[in-house]
Amino acid sequence: MSGNTLPAVTSNGAGIENWCNTTDDTPPSSEVLALAPTQSSPTFAVDWSGTDSGSGIADYTIFVSENGGPFTAFIADTPDTSALFTGQTGNTYAFYSVARDAVGPETDHRWSGARDTCVRAALTAAPRRRRNPKPAR
Repeated sequence: MSGNTLPAVTSNGAGIENWCNTTDDTPPSSEVLALAPTQSSPTFAVDWSGTDSGSGIADYTIFVSENGGPFTAFIADTPDTSALFTGQTGNTYAFYSVARDAVGPETDHRWSGARDTCVRAALTAAPRRRRNPKPAR
């Protein structure tokens, strides 16, 4: 059996088992879902999804780049499809996903499909200055 083969066992009810091997050489696909161009809070949700026509998706690894720097794993080997990310105000982040299916093939590691967002500083009103009353005459 190769590394991309799934064994399947079926029974006819009379104690006779049939073995069948299924190959899965097609890697899954995945993507980080669109993010708002700017975030009003440093903590925001990052969502992703994927498909696999063979053995099904086993897990995802989500990569993040800060301010155009190198991509590093934000979350690794998770079956989840959403996580909260906390960035720093004023920084820009890009995300991409890699899915792995149940027998091992992964999505290509490509950052070209990354989703970008920027964490903007919260705007606060400047304190109002009191006007000096007119001097008495």
